[in-house]
Amino acid sequence: MYEDIPSEWGAWNIDEHTLYHGDELTPLKTVIIEDNELRKILKTIYDYNGSNIESYIIINNNLRRIDFRVIIKNWKHRMRLLKTWFYTTIKSDYYVADAPYGLNIRSTRNNTSIEKAMFEAPMLS
Repeated sequence: MYEDIPSEWGAWNIDEHTLYHGDELTPLKTVIIEDNELRKILKTIYDYNGSNIESYIIINNNLRRIDFRVIIKNWKHRMRLLKTWFYTTIKSDYYVADAPYGLNIRSTRNNTSIEKAMFEAPMLS
């Protein structure tokens, strides 16, 4: 969880310095809610000062992707940014993310000023 204090355009523009300091949420509970031949679903529940957050990791056995869903209930905060991080050991030069009307393909490197400016990508479906 991060403070959302942008230099311009509140609730729209996320500045890179916003991501330098944040609070990592500690899970209250993690359970497997589905485990069969079609898919596996892992549910994690968090509480952040009265806001309830449910995170789902969905692994479909017949797809080459992992789906993530986050449901927030009773959001009680202003000027806060919830960001999801995934620490992996995957090595790749780029990543592909769903976006409305197409895909985002971004470098995983930060070697150029353009790559540094593209530190974030929307992942919507």
